[in-house]
Amino acid sequence: MILNVNTYANNILDRSFPDYIKAEDMNEAMRRFPDLVDRLWRVCGVRIAVPLLLDVPSYYNWTKDKIRIMCERSFIATLPKEPNAVFKTNEQMKEVS
Repeated sequence: MILNVNTYANNILDRSFPDYIKAEDMNEAMRRFPDLVDRLWRVCGVRIAVPLLLDVPSYYNWTKDKIRIMCERSFIATLPKEPNAVFKTNEQMKEVS
């Protein structure tokens, strides 16, 4: 939805919940609440980052929960749009090798 691409997912819930959210409703929610898109990207980013970082040697001795907590303190940086722009890091960022 945040990429404006149709997908399908099976969900198992322990309580009553609508089967799906209509695309029009989700688009309206994202239009009315601009922070929603950033929050959705953040959730996706954490879910992707944790298993990736578990395979990085620098994090071999970290638990999955410790990595998840670190990732949950993260933020989505706004990258410059100019072709040759430089992205400057701050003290909260580090390069992982």
